[in-house]
Amino acid sequence: MSEMGDAPTFPTSRAFVVQFAAGADVPAGALLGRVEHVSSARAARFHSVDELMDFIGRVLSETTALDPLSTTGEACDRSPPDQT
Repeated sequence: MSEMGDAPTFPTSRAFVVQFAAGADVPAGALLGRVEHVSSARAARFHSVDELMDFIGRVLSETTALDPLSTTGEACDRSPPDQT
């Protein structure tokens, strides 16, 4: 819990797992991998930092729009994962 009340500082509804492919060269900017939203299990593959950030931004926007409580970690979107 955070020091500012009952809302967690890092709610699980805003957590993502990023997995880089074996061929990714992160220091060189060659990003290749998969990202998954922890609480909804929505996932996507990415080939650039822009694609990675687009997915994260889209999921956070949709989750917040569907359930404003998602920023507190009390509820979340349970959409099926993307089939990419």
